[in-house]
Amino acid sequence: MEYTAFFVGVMKYLEELRWGSEENGEVRVRYGTWHISIDAFPKALPAGDPVRGRVCGCPVFCRGGHESAYACSAFMYLVSILDAEVASLTQSMSRRTTFLNRLHAVAALYEWIEVPPLDRGSKLAQ
Repeated sequence: MEYTAFFVGVMKYLEELRWGSEENGEVRVRYGTWHISIDAFPKALPAGDPVRGRVCGCPVFCRGGHESAYACSAFMYLVSILDAEVASLTQSMSRRTTFLNRLHAVAALYEWIEVPPLDRGSKLAQ
């Protein structure tokens, strides 16, 4: 359960990130009153809206697990980071798959992603 609490905490953190100001050529994001350099993140953050760019005060990640040409969900961002970490720790594809399935299950439980209704029944039958 500690793992689930960690995952939930990171997801809440990522969803609260907002684009901040650009100071001396350094792009920053805001989390509450904190201003954080985008270089502090382990993977590049989304580029923002292709027309407006990184609009100060707008969310860094899109909501609801939907992706578009310019935005990725916080969930997909976190999965890409964690999958790379797990891959460096184990060569077993079945362990990686189990890990990713668990991430998807927790994300669906907390409604960060939508599971298509037809998949719900088939997964339960398995």
